[in-house]
Amino acid sequence: MSYNILSLLSKTVKSIPIQNICSSPSYGTWALSRFAHLNAEYLFHNAGRVQPVLEVDKVIARQAEYLKSFELRKLKIKPEIEKVAELYEAAKKFKDERKQAEIERDQNSVKVQTLLKSLHDDDLNTDEIKTLRENGKRLREELRRCVGKFNHVNDELVDLILSLPNRLDPSTPETDYEVLRSICPPEGVTHWKRPTNLNWDRIPGTGPYDEFAAGNAVWVELELAAKCQQFLLEQEFAETGNVDFVKRILLEGSGMDPGQFLRVREQKIQGGGISHATYLVGGATFPAFLALFAQSIIQNEHILPIKYFVVGRTYNKRPNGPGTIQTSAVQAFVACRDEKEQEEEFVQMAELMENFYSKNIGLTFQSRRLPAPALKKYEQKKISFVEDNSEKVIGDISTVGDYVSKRLLCCYTDTDRSPKFLNMVTGQFFNISNFLRPEPDAYPIGGEPETKTDETSGPPPKGKTGGLSLTPPKIQ
Repeated sequence: MSYNILSLLSKTVKSIPIQNICSSPSYGTWALSRFAHLNAEYLFHNAGRVQPVLEVDKVIARQAEYLKSFELRKLKIKPEIEKVAELYEAAKKFKDERKQAEIERDQNSVKVQTLLKSLHDDDLNTDEIKTLRENGKRLREELRRCVGKFNHVNDELVDLILSLPNRLDPSTPETDYEVLRSICPPEGVTHWKRPTNLNWDRIPGTGPYDEFAAGNAVWVELELAAKCQQFLLEQEFAETGNVDFVKRILLEGSGMDPGQFLRVREQKIQGGGISHATYLVGGATFPAFLALFAQSIIQNEHILPIKYFVVGRTYNKRPNGPGTIQTSAVQAFVACRDEKEQEEEFVQMAELMENFYSKNIGLTFQSRRLPAPALKKYEQKKISFVEDNSEKVIGDISTVGDYVSKRLLCCYTDTDRSPKFLNMVTGQFFNISNFLRPEPDAYPIGGEPETKTDETSGPPPKGKTGGLSLTPPKIQ
């Protein structure tokens, strides 16, 4: 991933011009204003794109902390953080050389123009003009050499810093998960029982195969999604819609592995490079929310925290073979002012998830704090919710801090109109497909569970199964 950046030394975004918009007690996508332009020190070289905030000095100061994080996360490829200080000094040196070369080139150009204006045609000193022009050519070549040296070191430094994982939260276990709570449905709530007539198809083909709910499972999936939607709306979350596709540069910039998603082959599009490749992620994912917030600024801090959710799909490659997994899920996202507000929202959302699973679904489950090796690069800490007598993860929640917002410039303005970076809480509030999906290897790839043919098509019969009505919704 290559960021050809003009300035490495930027630490804040105080030069961002703030647009004035009307304030409102409600929140929505209107509150997000895209950066129309930024100060030149925040632009990519000759590209007009925004750079991530690197904070190189902090990375150098926290080198020991990062090395410990590499070990705890058990990274297969450990970033060479020891090279950051060396590359940083080299980049500053080449930046100064480039600046000096620009000054000398401009001074020579001024001399040429001044001499041409001051001399008459018959007094034109062709030898002096020729010397100045040859000198100008040499200075331009020197400038190109300095720019090339700076860009080479700069790209290496940026790629190295972007490869660093997020800082771990002190509460994250080092090796094994920690069971936080075992929760049962309260008295009076019907316990969930998995319906016996749910169908789940796996369809092989010439390309990647998919798997999806079929027959009666579709109706149960829709009703579970509706229950979750109603629950979150009652908790004052705002429902939104997200894109299904994101650019590779967004995934890499936020510390995600693009290899876990399906790349869209654009054979007729020439140029652009690998960084502009497009990937299918699904709207109910963290990357889809980042596509909404990237390079944006929230004009009114009083609407924070912003609480969004999406009922949609996720798409991931299979970890141990070809193909993809399509999942129906509810993804939640909270944008916060600072770490304190982030922690409050994290605790509150975890409680909401526990209440939803136990009281609305009637589920018995465990909440677990995951260890460092189980965390994604952008996560500080994570809690997963696992169905009882199974290892099925039905939901999870994690804190991100400002790790992603500093890379993608997800900002808000405070009372003194100074831009600050968002802290984020995100997670799959309810992984519906994983909840309904049969246990692994319950049936062979390319087959389906053994069910009666009269149960595989059409809407299911009216009645109660596991506390849920299986009556199909009426079409309005």
